[in-house]
Amino acid sequence: MADKNDYAATAYRAPAKDAESNSSRSGRATNRGDDESGVQDPFAEPLKRQLKSRHLQMIAIGVATFIVWAVIGVCHIRFRRALVAQGQDPAALPYRAALYPYGTYFSLAANVFLVFFQGYTCFLNPFSSTDFVINYILLPVFVLFVVVYKFWHKTQWVKLEEMDIWTGRREFAEEDNQPKKPRQWWSRISDIVVG
Repeated sequence: MADKNDYAATAYRAPAKDAESNSSRSGRATNRGDDESGVQDPFAEPLKRQLKSRHLQMIAIGVATFIVWAVIGVCHIRFRRALVAQGQDPAALPYRAALYPYGTYFSLAANVFLVFFQGYTCFLNPFSSTDFVINYILLPVFVLFVVVYKFWHKTQWVKLEEMDIWTGRREFAEEDNQPKKPRQWWSRISDIVVG
């Protein structure tokens, strides 16, 4: 009679595989998509393709987001430089970036870094050309869109001194610029955190 310790030692041993099939001797499936009899699940392959498609969509959305935020950083830097080039005081703006210029340059650098770093796995051994194209296809597409837009609409790169930075600006009354009475400390912290 086997004692309790012998049973515990053999109970967790992996079942031996048959050389001729994908299932173990116990009848359990060893491949994803197989049921216990070794029959292929008809929903497994479409589900795998759909999950792969969703993964690719998430990569594309992430890369597009990094590109958009990098462009926003470039626009912010050019706007602030245009203010200075036109002799305007950036302190007169009703809303200002708290960490300008460091925060803007950091944001720009971080987003450019993330655009290139998000696809680093395609360079690991072995190199995957499919993953490379999937991860980096939006970069040439973005450049192509910009170039086609510039040629189609015949637009020029606007110099800082010639930028129209005032059209469409909302007018504020003088009382809007008056200092407000001091508020409670928790209200000021709430404004910093929430905005």
